[in-house]
Amino acid sequence: MGKTKQLAKELGFVRRRRISSHPTQGFQVQNSDNSGGNVANQTFDYVIVIDFESTCWEEAKLNSYQEIIEFPAVLLNMTTGRIESEFHHYVQPLENPILSEFCRSFTGISQKFYERRPNGLSNAMLDLGLEFSGRQHSGLDDARNTARLAWKMKQDGCPLIITKSLNTGS
Repeated sequence: MGKTKQLAKELGFVRRRRISSHPTQGFQVQNSDNSGGNVANQTFDYVIVIDFESTCWEEAKLNSYQEIIEFPAVLLNMTTGRIESEFHHYVQPLENPILSEFCRSFTGISQKFYERRPNGLSNAMLDLGLEFSGRQHSGLDDARNTARLAWKMKQDGCPLIITKSLNTGS
């Protein structure tokens, strides 16, 4: 087993789940693109692919740590090979909030992006191409805008699920 896969297993990022019609044997799925290739004993139906970008400098900067500045993820369907969903968010670095010229050039991320971004609900709405309506932090306006955001997410294929339950039995 490769070092990366072993480390992923140790960190709990990989869980083995047999996909089969019989408990002791896997099955093969014909690729939907008619390429003729088979996918045997696939452990997962979907894989999330993440590629963080972080602060960077042309030369090492003393007493500085790299901070995540971009958090993208795509959901890959392991049966069809299609990207089913995407997530993308820029993160304002705290230790070095001004990106180096090298970092801006290397990643293509503009400093102006961070300067113009509002926080909270309006930020999430802008990320999905929606404009906030009403007065921010008005309970009713926030509820209306959250409903619009939830509807847009549903239309974009994002499943709305319970992420935490107050019921301790579940």
